[in-house]
Amino acid sequence: MLSTRRLLHASCLLAVLLCLSSTPSRAATVKQDVNLRAELTIPPEDASNVKHVFLDVSQTTLWADGQPVPGEPVVNGSSPGPVLRFMKGDFLVIRVTNRMSTWNTTMHWHGLTQSMTPISDGVPMVTQWPIPPNTWFEYGMKLRDKGTYYYHPHVDLQQSTAHGAFIVEDGEEPPYKYDLDKPLILADYYHQPQEELLQGLLGQPFKWAGSAKALLLNGKALSSAPCNQTLASTYQLDCKDAPRNAGKRPEIVHLGHGQTIRLRWIGAQSLMYTKVAIANHKQRIIEADGTYTKYLEVPDMEIGPGQRYSTLVDGKTKEAVEQDGSGGCYWIRLESQWRNPGTFGWALLAYPSCDVDKVLAQPQPTPAPINSTERMLPNSTFGWISGSLTPLKEPSSHQDRMPSDSEVSRRVILNAQQINILGSMGNYSRWTQNDVWYVEGADQPIGRMATKVPYLIQLYKRLREAPSWNRAFNTSDNKHPKGFDPLAQVWVAKPGEVIDIVIINNGSMASGLTEIHTWHKHGDKHWTLASGPGNFSVEALAQARSNGQWSDPIPRDTSTVWPGPGETIADPKVVLPAHSSGGWTVLRTKIQHMDLGVWLLHCHLIFHAVMGMSTTWALDIPKLGASSSLYDDPDYLEFGRNVTSPYTNMRP
Repeated sequence: MLSTRRLLHASCLLAVLLCLSSTPSRAATVKQDVNLRAELTIPPEDASNVKHVFLDVSQTTLWADGQPVPGEPVVNGSSPGPVLRFMKGDFLVIRVTNRMSTWNTTMHWHGLTQSMTPISDGVPMVTQWPIPPNTWFEYGMKLRDKGTYYYHPHVDLQQSTAHGAFIVEDGEEPPYKYDLDKPLILADYYHQPQEELLQGLLGQPFKWAGSAKALLLNGKALSSAPCNQTLASTYQLDCKDAPRNAGKRPEIVHLGHGQTIRLRWIGAQSLMYTKVAIANHKQRIIEADGTYTKYLEVPDMEIGPGQRYSTLVDGKTKEAVEQDGSGGCYWIRLESQWRNPGTFGWALLAYPSCDVDKVLAQPQPTPAPINSTERMLPNSTFGWISGSLTPLKEPSSHQDRMPSDSEVSRRVILNAQQINILGSMGNYSRWTQNDVWYVEGADQPIGRMATKVPYLIQLYKRLREAPSWNRAFNTSDNKHPKGFDPLAQVWVAKPGEVIDIVIINNGSMASGLTEIHTWHKHGDKHWTLASGPGNFSVEALAQARSNGQWSDPIPRDTSTVWPGPGETIADPKVVLPAHSSGGWTVLRTKIQHMDLGVWLLHCHLIFHAVMGMSTTWALDIPKLGASSSLYDDPDYLEFGRNVTSPYTNMRP
């Protein structure tokens, strides 16, 4: 079985290449290549200003909450990795080297559209071969997006610990004024190595990972529990080797009196949808997933895995801080939502008068252990404020506005559901979409999405099994909807189409319960048309859009699909009836000529994603299949090679 997790052998892979399909004329190929190369070529004035970045993925022992976890992937030796800051319009060449001993890896630039650079999206067996140990891959891109993003591998659970902030400045004066800028990466922390968690999720019998043991902010936690030597000994580790401040010093956000700080919240959690509040401070949302929004003041924030928000916090005057009697120290509270048992965490907002060491030496504001059902923040409700977010300015062009209902070409329904497989086929659990689940690089038994050659490379080599528009729309297979290629097992679309993608959150076949999901779309952004509880229908969609919500949706890349109220894993008292759903969300997307590529649309709760909650979309197949300009380096086509970015050599 071919896997992106362990070492692949190129000699085995070459045997699976099938005969070429008919190829386009030479004239058409040359014309397409010329057009694409013109899009990719670096202008003379920018040729000497390409920014080079070097990232290494390695493994180390982490002690985030004071408990050791060995062999965890990290970037440049730490979790989180370095903050990367650039300007809109920059050309980048980022060399990612795999320093791990046995795992393959990639790097995905989460939220960046990768217009005209689909090979740089970093998805194994979709846009590239995975990077084996002691090998590197250069990702080249032009930054066409501004805002808050992050980077992470796209192999197994590696992104749980290997991640970092990726900030793109406007290039001109930002629309909001602030004095300080602080990226804050949310993560969840387990006391088992990723390899063990993965074996449980994919193994037979299935073993659920459960709730995280701690919530982290910028890789740090505050815990009153001493290091567990019994647990450490399981991994041949000693608590005496713990770093001095492990689990004892949370993230500190420093703020001066009267200053305004921009907090860039980045959801890098594996599972835990998280609510965040700052004592005696409100936050004003100004950005979501790279889109500036109109001011929206909230008492607390909700950040799902894969989502990013920027908020402004106004610093209090010295007199106001003195009146509070806080000593200038204000707790930041992190609480998971929609799941029991809950997981909690702490950080600290510190004014100049705050004696950090003194306040950390005192008991935490609650006696609740790190994992319990006791909460300080209000429970989440269906939809939160998502339908109230609106773009800051009127769209600057026709392409920026959400297409109208009359422009919709077709509707795609994705029925998402957890299933349990019992009997002769095994004893395991998977997440499916329309009864199909996704498997990275595995063989292709019935009911699975998989490939033995990355989809983009299939198209560049024009292999017979490459995604096909004709197969997707002319298939006689009544089991699959129009637009789905049953051989390649991908959805297809072409420029000019406007597609409504309906993601339905069905109850588990085993328990009848629903969970929260955050669905991330690679490539261009989408609009969240609406969300609603219960079963989806045209009438339900109209009702959701008629109550003043979702009147002017923002472009974003990660949208929440909510569970039904009460009928959730967080409250198992009410079980959904058979053949009914807890909720649904509709994504509207417009396919444009710069969107060509093969892209994932998947749940960003990573435990769900590795269990199959993912779909693949091939856009503008004829243009992809007719061009070699997008990769430039022939080593890109083969497994196990060092790959040079097109921007390394592509000059005027």
